[in-house]
Amino acid sequence: MTDLSTSLVYALEGFWFYGVVFMLVLSGVIFIHEMGHFLMARVLGVRAEVFSVGFGREVFGWTDSKGTRWKFSWLPLGGYVRIFGESEPYHTILTDEEKSVAFYTKSLWHRTLIVFAGPLANFVFAVLVVALLFMTIGKPQSLPEISGIEVGSGADKAGLQNHDILLRINGTEMKNYEQIKNTIAPLAGQGLVLQIRRGTEVLDIKAVPGILKEKDSFGHDTQRGYLGTLWPSHGLDIREINSIDGIDVKEDVDLTRNLLIERLDKSLVINFGKKDRPADLRIQPPRELNPHLFLPHSPDFNTLTLSVRPDKHRVRLGLGAAIWGGLELTGKAVTQTLGVIYQMVVGSKSTSELGGFVKISTMTGDTAQRGGASLVMFIAILSINIGFLNLLPLPMLDGGHLAFHLAEWIRGKPPSPKVKGYIYGVGIVFLMGMVFLANLNDLIGFLSKK
Repeated sequence: MTDLSTSLVYALEGFWFYGVVFMLVLSGVIFIHEMGHFLMARVLGVRAEVFSVGFGREVFGWTDSKGTRWKFSWLPLGGYVRIFGESEPYHTILTDEEKSVAFYTKSLWHRTLIVFAGPLANFVFAVLVVALLFMTIGKPQSLPEISGIEVGSGADKAGLQNHDILLRINGTEMKNYEQIKNTIAPLAGQGLVLQIRRGTEVLDIKAVPGILKEKDSFGHDTQRGYLGTLWPSHGLDIREINSIDGIDVKEDVDLTRNLLIERLDKSLVINFGKKDRPADLRIQPPRELNPHLFLPHSPDFNTLTLSVRPDKHRVRLGLGAAIWGGLELTGKAVTQTLGVIYQMVVGSKSTSELGGFVKISTMTGDTAQRGGASLVMFIAILSINIGFLNLLPLPMLDGGHLAFHLAEWIRGKPPSPKVKGYIYGVGIVFLMGMVFLANLNDLIGFLSKK
């Protein structure tokens, strides 16, 4: 088989795998969203005319005793629920029975609940899924093992080494990276006593954290204390490496990979970081953790693993802690998404970072290949983002309807159909523009790899 035909086979296999997984995940998350609207409408006595999984022509379906048509349509990219009487008809006279189950006849409070129930379902689903994951498989934990040291940092000056395990800071036991980060953050410039395990020895080492300047979720300048150590993570993107032991490897990912393979199990210094602050890092990547560097079709082909990944070390949580973990993840995801939107609005982040169907499907497929737990976590985060984005005050989204309801509550009457029409027109143009831009970024990214 020629290289061209082999590449074509892999491309077709990738298309089917990534495409099918993406459609199943997206349809599932949107099904949850629409089910939220549907169930709240049922509870409040509003009839749903249609509940469709997918768009376009119906493939098969049935009508239930309440008159709702359940159907599967030929384009499985999401779905929708059509609520009866969403607006007051002007050319049709409804019977009293029809009015009793129409959306527009319900109180403002009930209409608001029905609209809000979609995003709420996404949030509740995410919290429950994450909680179940943390209770059964466990929550990922970054072990307090040093997997890299920034040259010239407080850790480097103190003599810390790769694979040292940090046991205590000033006498307080450290169980994971998150605890270490939070402990050191307010202690910049202060002397610390670190108890570490190096092989079979337990040592006390004095160190002084430096100051790390960074951006928060909204792009604002902030700073915290840091030692200059790397902790177990999902690895480094080798495309972000600028040099290896003084050898310039910028824009040459093949050279980067070959040099790294030659140096597996050895100590080396890389200059890492293109978008963020470049830094010289002393690392020692284990060969046994990097078999994917030899596998071109692995989702981790461009990832250098320095230590056991957090998702390989999990701790099972009780019910309360698991639910709190789900709520915490939801809060972080919403904050990060809001921060990205804010930075794009003020111009501190480029819209080129927007991704369309190709980028999302690639992320979905890559995550699926890493295992069921990773895919479930990705589905939860996608559900959170879909729920949050639907709350943005844009026409055609749930947030747009909620904005109209707020205006109705303030004014005592709903906006006129003419005003709504203008706003919907502008909103449609804006949303279509964002969809076009996101997918254009996908196309540019695809062509730039050729």
